[in-house]
Amino acid sequence: MSAHMIIVCAPSGSGKTTILKSLFKVRPDLHFSVSHTTRPARPNEQDGIDYHFVSSAAFQDMINRQDFIEYVHNYDHFYGTSRHPLEKALNHGQTVVLDLETEGVARIKDIYPAAKSIFILPPSLEALKKRLYGRGDESSIQLKLRMAQVANQFVQANLFDFIILNETQAKAQVQLSELIKALETTDEVKVEEMKRETQVHHERLKTLQREALMIDQG
Repeated sequence: MSAHMIIVCAPSGSGKTTILKSLFKVRPDLHFSVSHTTRPARPNEQDGIDYHFVSSAAFQDMINRQDFIEYVHNYDHFYGTSRHPLEKALNHGQTVVLDLETEGVARIKDIYPAAKSIFILPPSLEALKKRLYGRGDESSIQLKLRMAQVANQFVQANLFDFIILNETQAKAQVQLSELIKALETTDEVKVEEMKRETQVHHERLKTLQREALMIDQG
C-alpha cells in the first residue's frame, strides 16, 4: 500500500478535533501531522499532541529556516506544518492526516498533487455558534470576525474533494474512517458514493454561507 496524504479542514467549532481523535483511536497506524502554532493552549489541549505550542519568535525562526511546508496567519496567530515529520512518515509508507486551515490546502496540493482534501461541515450555523460561544475565550467582536472567516471557508469548501456532514460525531467519524480506507485501497465504489454525498452537501454550503454573511453584516 503506497503512502497517502489526507487533508482535513473545518471551521473552528465544527467538531473536527473530536472526530479526528476518535479516528486515531481506531486507526493508530495513521500518522497525524501535529501543527505548530503561536496560539495559547486551551485547558483541554496538550503540547505535542494537539499542537506544538511555540512563541512568535520560535515560529519566526522556523520560517527563516524553511522548516514549514505551509503556514498561515489566522485569528491573530500563526499555524504551520513542519516538513520533516511529514516527509519521514510518507517515506515509511504511512498515510498522513493533516489538520489544516483552508488557506493551507492549495499550498499542500501544489507540492503533493495526489493529496485528497476533506471538509467537515457543521449540521447548522446555530450549532457552530453555540460551540464557539460556549468556549468563553473570545469576545463578541472576535466571534463576529470568525463568522466572516467561516463564510469564506464555506466558499473554499466547494473546491474540496469530499465533504462530510457532522450530523453526529459517531457517524462523521465512521464516514471519515471509511473514506480514508477507500482511498487507501482504491475502493472506487465507496469513493464514488462519497463523491455523490459531497454533491448533495454543496447546497447546504450555500445556505450556511448566506447565514454566516448575514451575521457578519448584522
